[in-house]
Amino acid sequence: MKITNFCFTATFLIFSQIKIILCEQTEGGLIYCKTEICNSTGGVCNKEGHCQCYFGYLTPNHLADHIKCNYKQISSMKAGLLEILLGCGFGHFYSGRTINGWIKLICTFIFCGGLMTSVLFIRKIRQEVEAEDHSYISLFIVSMVIFKVIVIVWQMVDGILFFFKVYKDGHGFELI
Repeated sequence: MKITNFCFTATFLIFSQIKIILCEQTEGGLIYCKTEICNSTGGVCNKEGHCQCYFGYLTPNHLADHIKCNYKQISSMKAGLLEILLGCGFGHFYSGRTINGWIKLICTFIFCGGLMTSVLFIRKIRQEVEAEDHSYISLFIVSMVIFKVIVIVWQMVDGILFFFKVYKDGHGFELI
C-alpha cells in the first residue's frame, strides 16, 4: 500500500506535557499503528501504538476484518424520536432491527387502513339502506379504533425503550 503522509497524534496531559506517536496514513483513511490498522474516522493511535476508538465507534469481533474502530454505533435518541414522531417502525429500521420494523409497519397499515375502509364502507351502507340494523359495522369501527390506540401505545412504549437503551441494534450492540 502506498503511504501518502505521516500523522502525529498529540496527547495533552494535565501538566502540558506532549506525547507524540508516529503512525502512517494511507489513501483509504486507514492509520497503521505499531500493531494494528485503525480506521481514521473512528479512532486514533494511542501512546502505546494501539488503535483507540472514538466515542460511538467500536471494533466488533464478527464484523472486523483486521481494521479497528470500523463500526459506528446507532444513536438511541434518534431511534426513539423516529419511533415516537413517525411511528410505523421507523426507529426499528434506523437501528437495523428490520424484522420488528416490518411487523410494526404492517400492523400500523392494517389497522389504519382497516379504520379508513370501515368509515367509508359505513357511509356507503348508510346511504343505501337507512332502515337496517348496522350494529356489526359499529362494532367493527370500535374494534379498529381500539387496535389503533394499541398501536399508538406500542409506538410510545417502543420510543421510550429506545431512549432508555433497552433495545440493541441489528448487530446486537448497545445503542449510544
